[in-house]
Amino acid sequence: MGEPSVENVISIKCMMRCFELISGLKVNFYKSRLGAVGVDRHTLERLPTIVLKEIVSIQRNFLWGRDENVKKICWVRWDKVTMPKSMGGLGIKDLRSFNTALLAKWRWNLFNHADSLWGKVLTSKYGGYSSLADVDDGRQARFYSEWWTDLKKTCGGQDQQQWFWQDTWLGGESLINAFPRIYINSNQKHNKLANMGNWVENEWKWQFYWRRTWLQRDQIQWSTFQQLLSQVNLVKQDQDKWVWLADSTGDFSVHSAYTAFHNLQHIGQTNSVCGGLWQLGIPPTAAVLMWRLVQNALPIVENLQSRGVILSDSQGRCAFCNEVQETSSHLFFCCRITNKVWHHCWSWISISTVLPQSTLENVCQYPYLCLTQRERSKWDIIRSAVIWCIWRCRNNKIFRGENVDVERLKNNIDHMVWSWLKINNELFCYSFDQWMASPAACLKA
Repeated sequence: MGEPSVENVISIKCMMRCFELISGLKVNFYKSRLGAVGVDRHTLERLPTIVLKEIVSIQRNFLWGRDENVKKICWVRWDKVTMPKSMGGLGIKDLRSFNTALLAKWRWNLFNHADSLWGKVLTSKYGGYSSLADVDDGRQARFYSEWWTDLKKTCGGQDQQQWFWQDTWLGGESLINAFPRIYINSNQKHNKLANMGNWVENEWKWQFYWRRTWLQRDQIQWSTFQQLLSQVNLVKQDQDKWVWLADSTGDFSVHSAYTAFHNLQHIGQTNSVCGGLWQLGIPPTAAVLMWRLVQNALPIVENLQSRGVILSDSQGRCAFCNEVQETSSHLFFCCRITNKVWHHCWSWISISTVLPQSTLENVCQYPYLCLTQRERSKWDIIRSAVIWCIWRCRNNKIFRGENVDVERLKNNIDHMVWSWLKINNELFCYSFDQWMASPAACLKA
């Protein structure tokens, strides 16, 4: 097509107009897009909702499993699954947020390369970075990201192309939001920073024009406004630049944008119980089992019935004691069979206690109040191994018809705990015989 220039873009549009006149057809320019050669057009577009749903459906089926023509139960809400692991999720990428972060990369390039051809085209159509970055002039807010305004700011230099009131160039927010009464009284509402003063011997002097004199109710904002401007130190030799606040380097990256955008959707949400599971070094299947237990998302009778699965009275009873309905807290902690298993583990350190009735309380319980992080990790591994063995024993009873042997279950737990501790702790160098002889001494290592 020749050299990249505005004239060539105009020529392309003229050719399309000629095509309309000759063919009698209509070219829908509103659905047309202009992109660089060699750039995948899909990276410039918002991900269609129907495509997003289809991809997420593939992710769901992979996570929860799916037989032919049989839809499996989705045990945890997808928005919780896509949360970071520190917030109680699995850390699976949220495609909508990721697509937004990819689009933000092009927006960031526009901010820093406004003189390029495609930058000029966007500037002529949308009004430049300011129109693409902020919600204003009655535009529909759903097409604009308010979070973007909080994550970017400009540093003024000799170019001074920032909008004085609308851009975030001083402090943590725009001046129009920080000083609304000062803005209302200004006769320079649509001025850029360069038009708000002038250079006098390499020193910047502010020059403001107001609609009226200041009222008593304006004095607080006016004093704060003057104090803030007195801290501004513009350097004539410096160039204007954008700073990405979500990264300590100030440079934009898709990873930091995705993390910032995703975290803003889950402000204040933390889950120390689930977040610590992934650092234990236990097998991934065991970590997922513990995660599902905390989320109350295991295929326990209680959960199956709450999701419309019809079971007979005999199928709904605990697989171990066959006395009450199977629930998470009963199966793993309150059943008289599993209770013997837990007391067996507590006996390693000569403790006799009563287990809490709640699953979450049991998961958060430790034998002593003052434990180091390494000691807490050991007990988390022990707890995970016990729950893993109980779950396997329960499944073998239901699906394979095996009898429940408490002593055999205890032996499996002894070996499982020893092997997991040995794998995850270099200082744990004891043989299985030493472990069986004195678990308390081995746990102190």
